[in-house]
Amino acid sequence: MQERFGGIITALAGVAVMLTNKFAYKIGEKKSYNFTWILATISQAILLIIAGVVLQSRIAFAIVFIVFNFFEGLWMPARNQVLVEQTKWVAIATTRSIVFSIFALYTTLGKQFLSLFPVKYALIGSGIFILLVNIFLAKKILLMQEK
Repeated sequence: MQERFGGIITALAGVAVMLTNKFAYKIGEKKSYNFTWILATISQAILLIIAGVVLQSRIAFAIVFIVFNFFEGLWMPARNQVLVEQTKWVAIATTRSIVFSIFALYTTLGKQFLSLFPVKYALIGSGIFILLVNIFLAKKILLMQEK
């Protein structure tokens, strides 16, 4: 792919994240931030599987990338809000640092493991893993929400 197209796609993905970051609270306040988190991660898992399938088509892959980032913009504020609610506003910075450092560790280890496989299978495998995690944890996450 030519660099200018990569830049345009990255810019569109950035705009998608900004737009959903700005309006994620509307879904979070209407339904719940826990619901927003589940919605975003399930959507991203499905998009990862689709990305693995359409990997050979640059246009389709670019569209999936932009839409994936759209849901990333929903997931990030929801994750932060759920963390704040669960800590009851106590030691938020410390708790966030610990949670995100553990998340970064698992992400780094996961990337090292996925590098053993072809990209197509790594994307599909990641999507299936995220779907499985949601199957087992989504109900618990939804039950955590503040009443």
